[in-house]
Amino acid sequence: MLAATGERAVGTMISAEVQEAVLVRGETWRGRAFVVHDWFISRYEPIRNLQGQTIGALYVGVLERAYTAIRDRVILSFFAIATIGFVLIIATTYYEISHITRPVGQMVEATRSIAAGRLDQEVEAGDQGEIALLAQSFNTMLKSLRAMKGDLEEWGRTLEEKVRRRTEELVAMQARVSQSERLASVGMLAAGVAHEINNPLGGIMALTSLTLEDLPPDDPNRENLEEVVHQSQRCRDIVKGLLEFSRQSRMGADLVELDKVLDDTLALLTKQAAFFNVTVVKEYDPQLPAVLANRSELQQVFMNILMNAAQAMEENGTIRIVTRPAAVEDTVEVLISDTGHGISPEDVGRIFDPFFSTKPSGQGTGLGLSITYGIITSHKGTIQVDSELGKGTTFTIRMPAAMGAARDGQA
Repeated sequence: MLAATGERAVGTMISAEVQEAVLVRGETWRGRAFVVHDWFISRYEPIRNLQGQTIGALYVGVLERAYTAIRDRVILSFFAIATIGFVLIIATTYYEISHITRPVGQMVEATRSIAAGRLDQEVEAGDQGEIALLAQSFNTMLKSLRAMKGDLEEWGRTLEEKVRRRTEELVAMQARVSQSERLASVGMLAAGVAHEINNPLGGIMALTSLTLEDLPPDDPNRENLEEVVHQSQRCRDIVKGLLEFSRQSRMGADLVELDKVLDDTLALLTKQAAFFNVTVVKEYDPQLPAVLANRSELQQVFMNILMNAAQAMEENGTIRIVTRPAAVEDTVEVLISDTGHGISPEDVGRIFDPFFSTKPSGQGTGLGLSITYGIITSHKGTIQVDSELGKGTTFTIRMPAAMGAARDGQA
């Protein structure tokens, strides 16, 4: 065998350990051995003669440096491959985990936004896989939540509007109840006072009239007695208004067409001087159903309102009269508007009070609108006033329509 330097190893000395194992015991020996002048990875086999006696040793070896270099290169290659594989595995794992956890993280953020009341953050869904399905389901749930939130907000706004309308209706109803109670109390008092005053007042007028008949035309007391008669007649009108306001029983009711009652009332009023410079605009609904009411009382209602309108315009302006079905089913309404000076907000709530008047002293008793209010409420209707200073006033009368009444019903 040649050594690494090209020298032959035949005849060289072997170590005592090898000699003991191979030459003495006849065994094979493997291990690290120093041969000539270098270390080898060696194997020794005994050489035997025909009689089986060990007569020498056959040596085979590999230079240890060469083996170590190959081993080191293999180990380094293995570590390099392992490192590259590990890096690839880490990168792939990171990519896959991030691909999985990113939607999950977005879902976590979205749930926090939902908890904070924000429903606009959706999750990016992948192309396929369970996570993509989960993200899609989450987005669907988010859309449903947004729709439900919108419905709840709309329902809340609707509820607030309904509560506001109901509150306004309750306030108006309480005001009407209070007005009715106040009018009832005043009416009872007025009835008693009117009956007590009516008889002595009639006596005063009768005696004064008889005295005037006996006085000569040039008597100096005639003027004073005529003033007594004039003021007594004024008191009689006030008492008559009190009795009209306070009466409990109502006259008979018939089917009445409102536009005909309005036309008859206008026919009486437009001949008066107060209406010479007043323009009346009529907007009647030809299909308006009749109402069950007392015609003369309704005529008194319309006359009071129209006269007040003419006086508010100082006998020069426009009165607009509208008849139409009301928003409430089986109800009709009449709107009478003027272009007068209007009513102040603090007086609007008092105009139906007995003896309250915005007219100058001596130009009204303050009973006209109170009587109007009593007549309308006795017909199970309502009357309200809307006014703005400098722009005019609108009275709205609503009454129940007569069920099944024909349009040509007789008044």
